[in-house]
Amino acid sequence: SVSAAEREWAERVVAAFAANPGAGTLALDGKMIDKPHLTLARRLLGLSPA
Repeated sequence: SVSAAEREWAERVVAAFAANPGAGTLALDGKMIDKPHLTLARRLLGLSPA
């Protein structure tokens, strides 16, 4: 099961990429995130198949 912290992180990753649709890499909380992070976030939120 997904913890509250994991869910919050995943929601923020999805929102960051939604706000910057052309971006391949973004900064979130001082860390670089990219498309594999988005894929993981979507899976954690149940937005895409595992």
